[in-house]
Amino acid sequence: MDLVFTFPAWVPGVAYGLAVGMVVVAAIVQVKVRLLPLSLAMLVPAGCCGGLIAPTLASDRVVLDDEKLEQVTGLWFAPTVKGFRYDSVARIVVTRGVIEHNRRAVGWVVEHHDGHTEVIDPGDLWESHTPDIVAHLAARKIEVVVDD
Repeated sequence: MDLVFTFPAWVPGVAYGLAVGMVVVAAIVQVKVRLLPLSLAMLVPAGCCGGLIAPTLASDRVVLDDEKLEQVTGLWFAPTVKGFRYDSVARIVVTRGVIEHNRRAVGWVVEHHDGHTEVIDPGDLWESHTPDIVAHLAARKIEVVVDD
């Protein structure tokens, strides 16, 4: 059985709502104040929220199927795919370390049977579902060490 994690509908909904709100405010500014440059300038962030951020949040997903863990993230028109195949994994260490600017970040260190190691920087969606993902991997007999 596949597990699929996505953001709740309200998350991209907030971005769409902001976009609509900015368009309405831009229209009001144009009708009441007649400042076309200001109205047009307000449409730029509206386009970013409604055209980039909201569809990106709506398309992000983490899928755990019978063969692999896969995260599709990034901009909706240029997605990034992260993950690994279960049969190639020897062990996983989930570590929290200081990465940059004193920000604690999570990294998944995936040790493969062939000896190579990769570090995956999980996205917010993956990170927020870490307990469920770890339980799913443990059920598949994959050793996962959570290093706090």
